[in-house]
Amino acid sequence: MTGGHAQAAAPAPSQRSQHERRPVVVVCGLALQWIAIALAVVALAIPLIRLLALAVMDGIPLPGALGVVTLIAVLPGALVAVQSIVLVFAAKGRNWARILLGVLAVLAAIGAVSSVTADLPLHPGSVLSIIGVVLLFLPAANAWYRSRRTPSVPRTVPAPQR
Repeated sequence: MTGGHAQAAAPAPSQRSQHERRPVVVVCGLALQWIAIALAVVALAIPLIRLLALAVMDGIPLPGALGVVTLIAVLPGALVAVQSIVLVFAAKGRNWARILLGVLAVLAAIGAVSSVTADLPLHPGSVLSIIGVVLLFLPAANAWYRSRRTPSVPRTVPAPQR
């Protein structure tokens, strides 16, 4: 106690608060990623619903039409699920997840360039995903991700017994 006031001890680096504030660029980058995922879900759902309706109107039994729609939705749905899980880890400050989001953004950029060169409309989710990842690699975000690393503990190897 100093001057009649108790001083709170600073938390040890290993006991950092889980509520440590994220920089604005990280919050915005993560938000853009979530919006891109939502747009991907909508962009997937609308054509699948149309396909299901057309199949039923053409006389295909509902169970068969549902089977076709399910097969078409499996890969994009799995990709959305994986990206969502990776995004949760990126929000927790895991650098590997941020890097994986970067890889996915590169793939989105390749897809965006391919669609533009094929005279197809550019998917806004791809653009948002790319912008979001760029924000996650700005200097303030880099510093935050570095601060979230757990310090590595050197392992000691016991000396061999003779």
